[in-house]
Amino acid sequence: MHCVTKALHNQIYAKHKTKFIVLLTEYCIGSPPKGLSHYVTSKYAAMGMAKTMAVELSQYNCTVNMISPGMVETPLLDGLPSKLIEMTAYQNPMKRNAYPEDISNTISFLASDQSDYLNGTNIVVNGGGKIF
Repeated sequence: MHCVTKALHNQIYAKHKTKFIVLLTEYCIGSPPKGLSHYVTSKYAAMGMAKTMAVELSQYNCTVNMISPGMVETPLLDGLPSKLIEMTAYQNPMKRNAYPEDISNTISFLASDQSDYLNGTNIVVNGGGKIF
């Protein structure tokens, strides 16, 4: 957290409205799947940093919120078996994986004035999918 606040020191301490948005994963909710301990651990660390920043920086007119997306149709999925991607979409109540726009719309909301009173919140964007 120190490196973030140091880089933005002037803006933060001048109390200019600053909004931090941290991308996590739906695996930060409930029980994580097997085999992804390195990924999930790093996301939990980011969550801890975000929650701490939300408390410590609120006095400087800053908000810190998080987004935990489910599987998103991006090139990041290229290394996964296509059957896994299809099964994940099929098991979702909306019968699809997220599109990048689903996530960017949430980011836009959190960056807007409409979210000024949200702080330390984690929004799960997964179409109502099962949280492990």
